[in-house]
Amino acid sequence: MAALASGNTNINNLNIITFIKDIYLSLKHIDTCFSTFKTDIDARMMKLEGQYGTILEKLSQIENAIVQVNERVSQSSNMDSVIEKELLDKMYKLSSVTEDTTRLELKPKELTFANILENGYTMLDINNSLETSTDSNKIFSEYKPIDMSDDMSMEISAKPEKKQTLDSLLFD
Repeated sequence: MAALASGNTNINNLNIITFIKDIYLSLKHIDTCFSTFKTDIDARMMKLEGQYGTILEKLSQIENAIVQVNERVSQSSNMDSVIEKELLDKMYKLSSVTEDTTRLELKPKELTFANILENGYTMLDINNSLETSTDSNKIFSEYKPIDMSDDMSMEISAKPEKKQTLDSLLFD
């Protein structure tokens, strides 16, 4: 039994050495895995830091763009208010101008009822237009203004040269 007991201790010693060896190899494998993981994690952390830096740069560019847009918006709103003020000033000036200065000059060639009615010309305006006209047009060369104070100032020809009809008055 002693032989059996000494053989039994060798097996137990062998198992302990193998067990320690297996533990050592396992620890070595775990250490290798941890160092590989650490290397991978460090590489990924460096990559994340690079991306973080890139993200910060892009965010600062976006922030600068937002500041520029806000400045342009405030400038345009100031410009809009200046344009609005100028427009209101011009509209006020146009509305405050008297009717006489906005009236077009009445030319003898434009003596139509529509023109006279549309622009509100009076008989005095028409008379002044005909007096100041230097137009050599045959229509106005024989025109003589009527004196409105004397009803009998119109000269009627004593002898008609030919018999006047409605057709001859309108179409001749």
